[in-house]
Amino acid sequence: MRKKKVALVNPPNQYMLPSNTPAFLSKKEGVGALPPLGLLFIASYLKKNSDHELLFLDGVVDKLDHQTIAQRIVDFKADVVGITTITFFLVDCIQVAKAIKKLEPSIKVVMGGPHVAIYPEETAKLGCCDFVLKGECEQSFTQLVNHIEDEEEIKKINGIYFKTKNGTFFSNPHVDFVQDLDSLPFPDRSLIPYKKYNSILSQEKLGGGYVTTIFSSRGCPFKCIFCDRPTLGKNFRFHSPEYVLSEIQHAYSLGVREFFFYDDTFTINRERVMKLCQLILANNLKIIFDIRTRVNNVDEELLTVMKRAGLGRVHYGIEAGSEEILKKLKKGITKSLARKALKATKNLGIECLGYFMFGAPSETKKQMLETVAFAKELSPDYCHFAVLTPFPGTPIYLEMVQNNLTADYWKAYAENPTPNFVPPFYPAGLSREELIIILSRAYKKFYMTPKYILKQLIKIRTPGMLWKRMRVFFNLFFTKTKKLIALDPENTSFEKATPMEGFFQ
Repeated sequence: MRKKKVALVNPPNQYMLPSNTPAFLSKKEGVGALPPLGLLFIASYLKKNSDHELLFLDGVVDKLDHQTIAQRIVDFKADVVGITTITFFLVDCIQVAKAIKKLEPSIKVVMGGPHVAIYPEETAKLGCCDFVLKGECEQSFTQLVNHIEDEEEIKKINGIYFKTKNGTFFSNPHVDFVQDLDSLPFPDRSLIPYKKYNSILSQEKLGGGYVTTIFSSRGCPFKCIFCDRPTLGKNFRFHSPEYVLSEIQHAYSLGVREFFFYDDTFTINRERVMKLCQLILANNLKIIFDIRTRVNNVDEELLTVMKRAGLGRVHYGIEAGSEEILKKLKKGITKSLARKALKATKNLGIECLGYFMFGAPSETKKQMLETVAFAKELSPDYCHFAVLTPFPGTPIYLEMVQNNLTADYWKAYAENPTPNFVPPFYPAGLSREELIIILSRAYKKFYMTPKYILKQLIKIRTPGMLWKRMRVFFNLFFTKTKKLIALDPENTSFEKATPMEGFFQ
């Protein structure tokens, strides 16, 4: 087997699709950048299981354009390039692939990631890459690099899609999920410019140490209609506490002190989390970390132990302030559970971030206003409001297509990606403009109060933290909308309002 030169690429976000959040949250500058862990897992696996030479390029954090990435790959004399492909950055992924092929057609381009897990054939037929790999690609990508010149061996790789030498398309759609996650090497952050990654929500409590994300599990067993992780599947799998500790210690040796556990639901396996926290404490690791979880997957004892180990913030997916809408979203939670979880979290001095959304099936304006009121009642430290976007592969999107509520626009986009595509909302009865107005006003109603601003100013610890916070608040304060809605639960009509009306009530 010939030693190869392999480049792995996280594309820039120049042509990122517009998200259904206000403009001040969609800005590329100032919100930070987090390491592309999926690509880094592949890099670490390749490094451990082969002697291929590796180049890792992150177009986002290093602010590299498509042409610069392509030139660096050609200068590296790469044999194979792997590009992580996400639907919202699909145009950028294609631009990078085309730029590489234009400079050096002999380089084999491979695309994988969340987008191709749903649309592998559509991606393979775009004509900009040589191979598509769906599913978890640590093992399959390494196999492909090892046998890149042997078409018959390539056909044996699970999850592979490509155009054969005789011009026909071949697919091996079966995908094997990694069951023993501890068999994978943890992401080697020394391969990336780890000092550059940061977040607008960085807590900066430990001397300005570096920030990183970490996956301690894969898969989510819950059935929320708006969410899907096709790359990882529904089967919950997890790393052992000892494995996670080793990964934390490796990052710690690089100067990382702040961790964001990016698991869909970190606390599904309570015993595992308790043991991990005990290991962190036993090894005297002075870290701070965020987790994402559900309000029905925490309790006071668990929160207390996590707090002792360094838990600084919990991200809760609450979504709605209407019991009826929570049932339609299949969240499996109640408002009472949300109240109990946030009260316990805040009583322990742990920060909370609540996620809420508008535009669920049959949701009325009154119910949306109930969500805003519920967010203010819970009073988390931060709120993230969004309009429900039916993402490809999610139950809500499949239902829309099956019931002829919409054309299969994501498939059409996958077949013919254009930078001017705007993801539609669920047809819930309100116009796009009305939903965006509610969204913008919800942010201002929650954040733009003297009490909240003072509370945030008290938390400022460094000039950098002050600058990041002030930039977001400035953008929020001066966000322009053609008309705004008075967020009064008793007033369910859409009214014109001046931009400053009611902001400080």
